[in-house]
Amino acid sequence: MAEIATYKCNNYRCLLTIRVCKDFPVWLENAPMQGRSLVPSVDYLPFVARYRSEIYCHHCKVVLTDASEATCNQCGNSDLNEDQSGRCCTQCLIGVLKMTALTVR
Repeated sequence: MAEIATYKCNNYRCLLTIRVCKDFPVWLENAPMQGRSLVPSVDYLPFVARYRSEIYCHHCKVVLTDASEATCNQCGNSDLNEDQSGRCCTQCLIGVLKMTALTVR
């Protein structure tokens, strides 16, 4: 099931917002447009190439599109976590990231 987690800094002067996706389908090029959705039906499962998850790098402030990587391909940082709740804000360094919304499809 596809998820979109929204994290927001609790510092009212900063309010950095990060959206991270999990288990989004990556469709093959020949997949019919009417079958492409966040939750593929059984008929269209053969057209799904893989499922993609994102991860956030706190060092270079980039959302990486492949969560299976152990290190960031931008800066080489290995401190990558899927859950950002309770982590220090990378913009203001004072606030803490809290999950404000979780959309599950």
